[in-house]
Amino acid sequence: MTRDKVIAEELGPEWTYKRPLGQGAYGSVHLFEEKSTGLVFAVKFIQRASVDEMVSREVLNHSSLRQEHIARFKRTLVTKAGDLAIIMEFASGGDLFAFVTESPGANLPEDMARGYFQQLISGIDYMHSQGICHRDLKLENMLMTGDPPVIKICDFGFSKNNKLNSNPKTKVGTPAYVPPEILMPKQEQAYDGRAADIWSCGVALHIMLVGMFPFCDPSEPNNDRKTLLNIVQYGKGQAPYKPPLYASSECRALLSSMLDPDPARRATAEAIKATSWFRTNLAPNLLLETGQEKEAGSQTSEEVLAVLEEVKKPLSFTDSWANAQAMPNDYDSDQDSLGSELNSPMPSFNFEAGSGSDLGELKSLSPTKSGPSPLKGPQEGGAAGDLEVSDTKKKPAETAETKPAETAETKPAEAAEPKSADAAEPKSAGVSSAADLRWLYGAKEFGLRISDPHMSDHTGSVHFDSKCIFRLGIVFL
Repeated sequence: MTRDKVIAEELGPEWTYKRPLGQGAYGSVHLFEEKSTGLVFAVKFIQRASVDEMVSREVLNHSSLRQEHIARFKRTLVTKAGDLAIIMEFASGGDLFAFVTESPGANLPEDMARGYFQQLISGIDYMHSQGICHRDLKLENMLMTGDPPVIKICDFGFSKNNKLNSNPKTKVGTPAYVPPEILMPKQEQAYDGRAADIWSCGVALHIMLVGMFPFCDPSEPNNDRKTLLNIVQYGKGQAPYKPPLYASSECRALLSSMLDPDPARRATAEAIKATSWFRTNLAPNLLLETGQEKEAGSQTSEEVLAVLEEVKKPLSFTDSWANAQAMPNDYDSDQDSLGSELNSPMPSFNFEAGSGSDLGELKSLSPTKSGPSPLKGPQEGGAAGDLEVSDTKKKPAETAETKPAETAETKPAEAAEPKSADAAEPKSAGVSSAADLRWLYGAKEFGLRISDPHMSDHTGSVHFDSKCIFRLGIVFL
């Protein structure tokens, strides 16, 4: 059975499979048509073992938002294979990143940039009014659909709800869009997620106008480490921000207020909407847009919670065996080839900061996606990987090989656990082929782990140690 055939059967007979949209280390996104309506939707599949607190927050927060400039959440369900599916609006026009980079000069005229920015702020203002901060706003997470294009905010994998969750503390985001307060304070110190979102919106507006990140080194625009250091220096008052001189004075003033290094002084969405620059050529509905009514048949929050609880239950061995039997022999190779074709332009990171007060003691940058940084081609040194920055004078470690990226939504990679002495020389299990390993789809019940996911020796044997990680079974713990 081919991989596409397996995916096509996941949602049941009410849906028609169209094509793949993207692939990542923890799941994939595919296009499906709903037979009863003829409408197409993007369906994100997340492997069962990857459904943790962050995925639960993504689903709960996204499902609670109903607004014109937020990608519409339709429903979530447990698939036939026992994984999680999230059905959401499909934006056929690509993302704002691609639109900007493909425009003449890789930037937009001020009036055009303002039109997209107005839609972005409309969505952000509504989101913040619901107590939700996004924490990974970037041009790649701003989808476009329709003619004229309508902006749709997507990817709520890093979002937090201040009504349900604790204040943001985790240092997450995309390097060029991260505000200084996320990089500078001591570990575990809370920050205002709404102010961080406004900073990211300011970066997005600057990029639309200039075609380059505001704090990058012009000679090395894709060097994330230099960009982060520049943001830290700006936060300390040691480097200036220079808005584009060819922008109008009102636009430059707005950019400076959004990129204020002090989050307490930084502009809010409400303040931005009150500026004369924002109100110029403003569509009347943008000032009035609030939440939309839920559609008939939409899932309640209780129903969404029930789905999340169901997918977190361990599969029985019988179910695991049945799922493994349906899995094609070429499943993994198909994943890899698909991922290589659909690398996302700009990776997000999970920052683990040390106890110090600047980037010199930032411990690691763990990418959620691989691929070249935007605007100026491949990142220095290849795809982004783990980067040790424990000493600012120390050269960064070599980038680690990363898994294929997905289009707009991916869970952050976990920091690698240090190997134990027992794991240093794993014992061979005597299994000779990938086909023989299909039954391991459900082997988490037995505490097995594929420590070498590739057939690393010439005999084709696969090694195991005491924990459970899968490559063939699309389950990663």
